[in-house]
Amino acid sequence: MRLPNRMKITIEAGGRPTSQMFVTLKFVTSQKNPFNLVFGPSDVHGIIEVTKEQIITEAAKTRDLFLMDYADIESCWTGTLFVAPLNREAIRRALSAFKMFRRYTYPDNYEENLRAADAALARIPQVELRATVQCDSPEKVHIEAVAATAT
Repeated sequence: MRLPNRMKITIEAGGRPTSQMFVTLKFVTSQKNPFNLVFGPSDVHGIIEVTKEQIITEAAKTRDLFLMDYADIESCWTGTLFVAPLNREAIRRALSAFKMFRRYTYPDNYEENLRAADAALARIPQVELRATVQCDSPEKVHIEAVAATAT
């Protein structure tokens, strides 16, 4: 199954597009562990755009760090993708991983952007977060969106 060329993910909080948010894309693979890749932050329209090249780069960095745990994403992806916005609990886990795995090359301002997302979510604790995906793919992708509460 070929990876999508481009994805446009919209994050909404309480039904409104929301900036500063992050999303986890879980690429289910036929071998070894699925790839859980974090992208963001969303822009003022709640949009995060992700390219095939970004997916391949992030997956390669994950695989290089944990060689025995992951297969090649391009040859083993099943076509199933789970999409979930990061809530405050997921942000705390991402910050913990940031401190633990210093060898991983994170995007510029990653920690600051996660903290900004956490602060934004603290102001709306009971709101439901949703992610919708538009996918430019040569093949049909099975996408499952998972909602979360901001807390």
